[in-house]
Order: sequence, then C-alpha cells, then structure tokens
Amino acid sequence: MCKKIINLFTSAGITKAHTTSSIRTDYPTERTLSIPTHPPDSPADYEHTLCRCMLSGIDSITTIRNTLLSSSERLRHEQQVIDALNVKNSQAYDSMHALEKLVAEISASAQQEIQISTALQETVNEINHSVEDIHRLSNQTNLLAINSAIEAAHVGELGRGFTVIVKEIKQLASEVKQHASQIAGLSHAIAERAGQVCESVIGIQTLIAHIQREVAQSRQALEQVIERAGYMQQIIRAIALQQFLNTVKLDHIIWKYQVYRYLFTRDRQATMSDHHSCRLGRWYYAGEGRRQFGEHPTFRALARPHAEVHRSGQQALAAFAADNFVAMTAALEQMESASAAVIEGIDALIGETLPNDERG
Repeated sequence: MCKKIINLFTSAGITKAHTTSSIRTDYPTERTLSIPTHPPDSPADYEHTLCRCMLSGIDSITTIRNTLLSSSERLRHEQQVIDALNVKNSQAYDSMHALEKLVAEISASAQQEIQISTALQETVNEINHSVEDIHRLSNQTNLLAINSAIEAAHVGELGRGFTVIVKEIKQLASEVKQHASQIAGLSHAIAERAGQVCESVIGIQTLIAHIQREVAQSRQALEQVIERAGYMQQIIRAIALQQFLNTVKLDHIIWKYQVYRYLFTRDRQATMSDHHSCRLGRWYYAGEGRRQFGEHPTFRALARPHAEVHRSGQQALAAFAADNFVAMTAALEQMESASAAVIEGIDALIGETLPNDERG
C-alpha cells in the first residue's frame, strides 16, 4: 500500500502547473504505477515509516492553507475599505465638479455686473452731456432775457408787460441752471460709484479666476487619486483572488491526502465530500466564483476535472473497501490526472484575472 502511494506521488508530483489560457480536458487515464508486490496487510517497515511521515505532513499544509485563507480574508476586508474610499472619492469629485460649475456661474455673473456697471457709466456720461447742453441753453436764455430787458427799457411804457415776461424767463433760466447743476453733481456721484463698483467687481473677478484655477488643479489631482485608487482596487482584488485560489489548491491537495490517509489507515468506512461541498465547489457553484466568472471559458472548463477528482477519489475508497486493488489503482491514477488539470486551470484563471500591467 505505502509503495503504491509513494509511487503515485512520485509520478504525479505536487507542483505548480504552467499558466495557460486553457485547461487540458483530455488528461491521460494511465500513469506508470507499480502494483504492490506484497499484500497490503504486511507493508515493509521502511515504506510504512516513510508513508506515515509523508502523510503526517498534512498538518503543515493545513497550517499554510489556514494562513493563506486568513490573508485572503484580510485582503477582502482591505478591498471593502478601498471600495468605500472610492465611493468617497466619487462623492468628492462630484462636489468638486459642482463647485467648479458654481464658480463659473459666479464668474459669469461678475462679468455681467461689469457690463452693467460699464453701461451705467456710459449712461451717466450721456446724462452729463445733456446737462452740459442744458447749462448752455440756460446761459443763452439768460443772455436773451437780459437783452430783452434792455430793449424793453428803451420802449418805456410800451415794454412794461414784456419786462415782466423777461423777468420770468430770467428766473426760469436761473432755476433750470441750478437744477442742471444739481443733476450734474448727482451724475458725477453716480459715475464715481459705478466706477468703484466696476473696479470692485473686476477685483472679484480676478479672485474668481484664481479660484477657478485652484479648483481645476484640485479636480485634476482628485482625478489622479481616483485613477490610482481604482488601480489599487484592481490589484487588491486580484491578489485576494490569488490568495483564495491558492488556498483552494491547498484544499485540493489536502483532500487528496485525506484519500491516501484513509487508504493508509485501511479505513474501509471512509467517505469523502463531493465536488459541490468542498471550498472550490462552493465558490464555483454557489459563491463569488459563479457571479464573477460564470461566463469565463477557463472558469467553466474547471468543472469537469474537478468533478472527476472527487469521483475518482470516492471510487478509489470504494474499490479499496471491496479489496479491488486494480480498480483502486486506476481510480487513483485518474484522480491524479484530473487533479493536475484542476491545478493547471486554477493557475490559468489566476493569470487571466491579473490587471493588464501585472501580466507577464
């Protein structure tokens, strides 16, 4: 029994398969294997000791498996933290974009205020020109009134009524001139205020332009942070998947070791889990694997060899229980062939799920 087990491990090996884009589905059904030359109930002491020590190493592999699993779970937690960070980054980017839009609206409003102030100044200038015309006409009217008063004095009594009219015209011209002066003063004050408003708005617009540049730079920096965080998220997700799949590979090896342990200890009542119940099976048929890679060809190709490993292992135990060692040997050979295809497929899946920059 021990010699057979040793030969199987020697011929099959527990090595990492080369990463390829596809999984071998036509795995061989025969391997070089020596049929035991002595009854399984009387193994040689050397082989017995060697086999027992080899199988006892399962505890070390289990420890490594548990460490990898713990590491994978921590990476998944970190992935959740990164996911939350990316959500916050997206919210910050949206807020930054809204701020940028608001500053642009303020800038447009400030530009409009400048245009309004400029138009107001132009209107005030037009008013001032009109006031100057009023001053000029008032002076002319006043001069005309003086001339008319002189002419009225020359005609004596005949010009008395005209003199009264001249006085009224002179008084009216004086009042018009006075009001025109007041309007000119108010217009000057309005123009001065409008100029101050325009200068203030221009200063604000300069500040707004500076704010716009700062906001644009902050947005660009945030975009870079989001980009790097997204890439880091991909890396962590890929590493977490690698750790998990490496754990699955160790689970797979431990499952095979358990088959050999049952054979070594001659446990004729032993049973093994089916391909739906192991860690790989749960991940494959009902877990994250199906949700994430359900349509992936390499993922789908894992089903056949994985099921074959479990079927062959169970057949080997059943054949041993029936003392059919030829059938047991054939089943173990088939189990090892299918196992190699599973390891190869898992490595291929790991390689294909790496970010592009990380692929060799």
